[in-house]
Amino acid sequence: MDLRADRAWMGVDTTATPVVKPEPGELGELVRDLCSARRHWMPSGLGNHLHWGPSVSVETTTLSMARCNRLLEHAVSDFTVTVEAGLPLQVLQQELGRTGQWLAVDPPPGEGDSSIGGLVARGISGGLQHRYPGIRDQLIGLSLWRADGVAAKAGGRVVKNVAGYDLMRLFSGSWGSLGLMQTLTLRTYPLPPARCWALVQGPFAELARLRAALLRSSLTPERVDWWSESLARRHRCSDGGAGPLLCIGLASIASQALDDQLAALSRLAPSCLRLEAAEQDPSGSAAAWQPERGGWLLRLGCPGADPVALLDPVSGDPHGLTGGELCWGAATGLADLRLAASVRPAAVADLRRRCRAAGGFLVVLQAPDQAAREAVPSTPPDAVSLAIKAAFDPLKLLSPGRLPGGP
Repeated sequence: MDLRADRAWMGVDTTATPVVKPEPGELGELVRDLCSARRHWMPSGLGNHLHWGPSVSVETTTLSMARCNRLLEHAVSDFTVTVEAGLPLQVLQQELGRTGQWLAVDPPPGEGDSSIGGLVARGISGGLQHRYPGIRDQLIGLSLWRADGVAAKAGGRVVKNVAGYDLMRLFSGSWGSLGLMQTLTLRTYPLPPARCWALVQGPFAELARLRAALLRSSLTPERVDWWSESLARRHRCSDGGAGPLLCIGLASIASQALDDQLAALSRLAPSCLRLEAAEQDPSGSAAAWQPERGGWLLRLGCPGADPVALLDPVSGDPHGLTGGELCWGAATGLADLRLAASVRPAAVADLRRRCRAAGGFLVVLQAPDQAAREAVPSTPPDAVSLAIKAAFDPLKLLSPGRLPGGP
């Protein structure tokens, strides 16, 4: 395989990171050549989110799966689908929608589409975890190339498959540090024919009471997300109004059932809250939540925590955190927070300490620049992660510096 690079823009500094885009039949030979040449390399899907997470620590060749993008098999009656890792999520959802099915995962916040392999490699799921399993629990089989060019498989093509060691959960969230995923088999779900958003706006204390009442009720929304007032104001989902927004994703088999759910929700909501219905896009996500490059994008997990108390610990908020745009899963405790580039790294580090004190975590997905990222370093990998990495990549050629940290 010719290792000449395609230096098209892939979301990273391409002067230091050559990009190779092989065809499916060239993958094994290319990986073996990289291993023989002792060249550092990292897997990539479409390249739209390579600036997320820790940067690679040395000059590295990026191996893009953009040309390995076929839908290989859709077992409609079994509710499974097998795809190549470079297939864009949006394309897959369109194909599945023709048969009334979908992949119940969130498109990542940010610019550009994401590949299925990229979604699994990051292991990040959003508000749809309120009702559906996360991406790692929807993965039922995969084929991969080890760092030395040896092919391997895990799982199978049926949902009830328990044979063998569960490698799939190791690869979900590995950030490309263990191997190159080539094909993936995932579970699909029936696509609800009727969906809408119930948007509720008002004082945070009243929204919190509504959220608690909703979780105790018989209603089963697909997602329940807090939106901070700044996010609601910039991406106007409703006409007018002030205060944070509670975005409740409703789905059912008929529009009349949606009307009944909205009526039940209105009976739960205090009179001081403003409730309206809005059309929901087919992905089940808040399509307007698209943070821009250039600032901070943080991933938080604090189940049971109060987002206001967490983000505004000091009167007046000297860190400027309350001006950030927050999308917080009201039941899962998982959140995405966008902050302006002017927010100091010390404020982000302080927020991480508060998350840990609350029993949660904070991961820097995107920083304004390399200096800011280095000022809020990732958690070092623990001993178990290092041992797994050594077993899969003894030569330490694969995605140097991007191994996820421990708890």
